[in-house]
Parts: sequence; C-alpha cells; structure tokens
Amino acid sequence: MRNIIGEICQTFEPDVFIDTVNDYACFYKFPDEANTTVKGVIEKHRMKRESEEARKRQQKEMQILQRKIKQEKAAQTRAEEEIKLATAKIEKQNYEMNELIRRQKMTIKEKIAEAKMLHKIESESCYNFAFAGHTKTGKSSLINSIRGIDDKESTAAKVGIVETTQIIQKYPYYVDKLKNIEVNFYDIPGSGTLSHHTSQYYQEKGLCAFDCLFILIQETFCEEEIKFAIEALKHNQKVAFIQSKCDILLTNRKKQKIINKIDQTAVDEFLEKLKENRICEIRKSNISQLHRIPCFYVSSFNLYNLKNGLELDPDVRYNENELLEFMASEIKFSRNTIL
Repeated sequence: MRNIIGEICQTFEPDVFIDTVNDYACFYKFPDEANTTVKGVIEKHRMKRESEEARKRQQKEMQILQRKIKQEKAAQTRAEEEIKLATAKIEKQNYEMNELIRRQKMTIKEKIAEAKMLHKIESESCYNFAFAGHTKTGKSSLINSIRGIDDKESTAAKVGIVETTQIIQKYPYYVDKLKNIEVNFYDIPGSGTLSHHTSQYYQEKGLCAFDCLFILIQETFCEEEIKFAIEALKHNQKVAFIQSKCDILLTNRKKQKIINKIDQTAVDEFLEKLKENRICEIRKSNISQLHRIPCFYVSSFNLYNLKNGLELDPDVRYNENELLEFMASEIKFSRNTIL
C-alpha cells in the first residue's frame, strides 16, 4: 500500500492532514481527477500480485509434475529390470533343460570327451587326479602335502578357513620314477557352498574328465559323498574316498576327554568307527559296487613329513603309505608305466 500511495503522490499533490487525536494518523486528500489514476495504480498492483501468485502456482505444479515424471521413470526402470531378470531366468532354465536333455542323449564316451575339452586335457601321456568333496574337508592342504610343499609356498594350493578355491585349479605332481608321464592334481571347488551347489555338481564341473576322482569325506560320511561316487561309477571312473584331518579329529577327541591318549590303539579304534559309519551309509544306497571303493584315512601333516623324509611318529600310523601306493599303482596300470 505504501508503494501505491507513493506513486500517486508523485503524480498529484494531495492535501495532507495529521490527526493528532488518533495517534497522528495521516490522511491524504487527492483532487477528483486522481480517481482514475488511483484505480489504475491499484489495478496494476493487483495484476502484478496475481501474476506473481500464478507464477508460483505454475512453478509448484511444474515441480509436482517433474517429481511425478521422475517417479514414473524410476518405476519404468524397475519394471524393465524385473523383466530383464525374469527373461534371463527363463533363458537360463531353458538352457539348463536343453542341456540336461542333450546330456541325457550323450553316451558316456561323449560326456568324457566333452569334459576333457572343458578342462583342456588333450594328451593321453598325462594322468590326472581330481580332489573333490564338501567345502572345508582339507582338499587343498592334502594336495600340498602329497606334493611335499608347505601351504605357504607360492606354488601351493590356496588354503583358508573359508572356501578359497572358486575355480578348478591345476597343480603338477613330480615323481622321480615317472620319466615319460605327466601327473596333475586338480583342486575342485567345494560343493555345498552358496557359489557351488550340490545338485548337478559332478556334471557341471566335468569331473568325469579325470582319470581318478578322490572324494574327500567329512567326519560323518553323508549322502553327498555317495552321490559323487555313484556318478563316478556310472562313468567307469576310478574313484576313492579320503578322510583327511584324522590327526585333528583324534586330538579333538582327546580334548573332549573321549580318549585318554593318542596311540595306535586309539587310532585303530577311531578308524574302525569311521569305517562302520561309512559302511552303514553305503548300505542305505543298495548299490553293492560302492563297497568296493577304497577309503584312505590320512593326516596331511604325516603325508608332508613322509614326502619330505622327515621324522614320523613311531607310535601312530594312518593310511598315508597305502594312499601313495594306490596312486602309484593307478598310474602304473592305467598308462602301462614301469615304476
């Protein structure tokens, strides 16, 4: 209002009256010809105010519209991602189904040939051992021990509390007596983890490509090991069970005061219980061929000492020598090699 009066006062010279009774109120008296001007000034300010209010409304509406468009775009992006994921899932399921059908039609010979291509196994002059089984059964430590190297060496298989092997790793095994044949160990990622599911484990990893499959078993022999063994038998593959960490298991029994001391008698009794458990689980499968699969109970620590000519405990023996003899005989008879 002060701005309006100011503009009128600049155009006309009104009479000014000061009312001293009413707090010095100020009154302006304009000539009659000022009416039109006053109306014009008031109208101009009204239009300006309304224009500003309209501009603010439009700005607010624009902001609301922009937020809505942004939300709709985000919803559309999410929908597209969901469609993409659903499509990928369907494609994967279709591929797996087609792959399963294709593999079912393949002969054992064709499956083995395909698996060898997967692992780039071309030469018949090499012998390949695969070490598979559940996670944390000591596969990598066992491989290192048989090779006679420490877990911390740069050429050693990776060892850790969690599953450290994510892809199949190949390691050479040097034997002085073998002149014309190459021996390799393959460290297979542990099954039963989030990244390596048990179902289709044997087929997905192409385990039939290897000459001999070592299945490392847990303290309690379970259905998972039996499934691996059955698949190996189906593919006419040499297979054996290995129970590693026997020394650790026995030490734990002593700590729990299940046994008083660790000697050969305690070892024999403990191994007998493990064998009974294995036989009991195998009986449930009703597959007689499983009973003919050898099982070796070993200590990686003992194997390492044995391979390096170090002193062994004279009072305690597991199956380390038997395991090494089994491996040597398999190489010898399968490749007609003289050791």
